[in-house]
Amino acid sequence: MGAMRGDVAGRAPDSVDRAALSTLYAAAFVVSSPVGLFLFFLPLYSHALGASATQIGQLFAVFALVPILARPLVGRGADRFGRRPFLLAGLACFVLAWTLYAASARVNILFIARVIEGTASALLLIPAYATLADLVSPNGRGAAIGRFQSMINLGAFVGGAIGFPLLFGAQLLGWGIVAGWRIAFTCYAVATFVTLLIARQRIVEPSRRAKAGPPALAAVTTPRGSMRALLPLLLICFGTATANGMTQPILTLYLRDRFTDNLLFILLAFTPAALVYAIAPAPLGRLSDRVGRRRIMAIGLAVAGLVALVFPALPNMALLGAIWAVEALCISAAVPAEGALVADLTGGAQRGTAYGLYSFAVGLGATLGPYLGGWAYDHLGHSAPFYLNAILLPLSALLVTLLPIEARRHRGPRGATTELGEATRAGD
Repeated sequence: MGAMRGDVAGRAPDSVDRAALSTLYAAAFVVSSPVGLFLFFLPLYSHALGASATQIGQLFAVFALVPILARPLVGRGADRFGRRPFLLAGLACFVLAWTLYAASARVNILFIARVIEGTASALLLIPAYATLADLVSPNGRGAAIGRFQSMINLGAFVGGAIGFPLLFGAQLLGWGIVAGWRIAFTCYAVATFVTLLIARQRIVEPSRRAKAGPPALAAVTTPRGSMRALLPLLLICFGTATANGMTQPILTLYLRDRFTDNLLFILLAFTPAALVYAIAPAPLGRLSDRVGRRRIMAIGLAVAGLVALVFPALPNMALLGAIWAVEALCISAAVPAEGALVADLTGGAQRGTAYGLYSFAVGLGATLGPYLGGWAYDHLGHSAPFYLNAILLPLSALLVTLLPIEARRHRGPRGATTELGEATRAGD
């Protein structure tokens, strides 16, 4: 996977690093497996337990709110007390959450499960990103974070492919959606528990030297300067998350209102983009290591805005699915680059805090975006969320090009000047 935990030239990762990295990727895959079911089946399952429409909305809101509040605290704690305790606690909370989903017979149990799941997400993901940045050298972070993001998306895709047949099969057998839901989440709980046992053996705390590494960008020389340099990036991440959040919840409604109410056709329209999200972040993250974070972010966000602009004019669902996959490719390019840039801007001692703030900004945008998108869809027209996207994403791309940071320069093997964060990784 390239140079890790070494000097700029990049020595090969040791076996402990490899074991920890592969376990982090596996954990991301496993805990993301139920995500595909929540959007489609959580409303149906909670309604079967007697939940009102208001309560169903609250189930989604409470999950979004808990991580937003917890992320800055978790990031600070991961810097102070270490990455490993939070990683293991996150996996343990996921086991508990899936178990409660499987055992839930009342709506209030679902609320408890959602709170624990949101807590688990904050406990696991923030120290996971910090650990990746600790173990991987600056010229390989884009690839590592891209692969981690790919595993999250691939887990949701594969987990849905397993869970959907279980629920449909239970209904065909006359057991009902409740029985199918419980079978699916029992499987998720067992898989996550096995992952937790493996993680206890294979994930070790990164060395003090790895966590004390300096920032990769020359503009940052002090911890306070590191946080100041991070603020413009956090603003951009908030804007892009808000823009993406505006279209994701209403896309199904848009397809239904304009083309068809056949759920199978709508699912097929989503499939190309889902595959892109599962596959593309890893190679595109590697590309950001080679050609530069800001360049990849700016191009990805600008093209995504153009896609949003033409989206309402598309005449059929087949073309719409293809164009949506193009936007997925653009976002898959931008996200690993921005995640790696967070690590480049911060030294190891502040990295957990930085990722906590980064996750806070993204989560806040992802919470605000659906409300804005839904309001625009109802009051400004069905095309309005896409046009707002077409404004916000290119604006974010422009702000990316104006980020007040410069990469530290070093001499390459032939005396050429290259950027530390953009050098070709050893071993590629």
